[in-house]
Amino acid sequence: MKKLSFLISVLLFSTASAFADVYTIYSGKAQVAHEAGKYFSNWDFTIKYDDVEKNYYLYTKVTIKNIRILLSENDLEKIRYALTKYKEWVKIAKEHNVEMAKEISDSSIKTEITWEHGIDTWYTASGFNLTLKAVSQNLQQHYLVISSNKVISPQSEYINIKLDPLYFNEVNAEALLAALQKEKIESVKEEYNKKKAAQDLFQ
Repeated sequence: MKKLSFLISVLLFSTASAFADVYTIYSGKAQVAHEAGKYFSNWDFTIKYDDVEKNYYLYTKVTIKNIRILLSENDLEKIRYALTKYKEWVKIAKEHNVEMAKEISDSSIKTEITWEHGIDTWYTASGFNLTLKAVSQNLQQHYLVISSNKVISPQSEYINIKLDPLYFNEVNAEALLAALQKEKIESVKEEYNKKKAAQDLFQ
């Protein structure tokens, strides 16, 4: 019965997605750490907006699994706040020649995640918590880090997901903050709607 309910929910999700206007707000880069931070590799992510559900989503990967994290307007505000606070702390760290490792208060996000497991099989779980921290690798390199807890699929205790922590250096953090400004997001939406209206002329 559980399996049947899950298949129905996946079908409904797929059908709804097929008719939803989902488009990109920002495509950016972060980094992921390997071997306990000994080296980093570049990591792509995309923030999209669903014009029907009026929600935002962060799309990225965990190893080779595609994931989608639900974000509200309030969640975006928390991310903007964390990025701004991170910039302030980086300035302080450089001025005083010190390192930092501190969670940014009032920026944690509780949401849900949908992830790929196997071929064309997707799972969704709630209780997915994002934590935003300012962390120094050394006196010169400081990151905003987005990490998460591990959540388990309601369908199987053996299927779980946890975000590979995303490390934003100063350049990537500045680019993300600029892209998430309310005026910038509204500009992207307006441009999308203009193009959509133009396409609707071809009937």
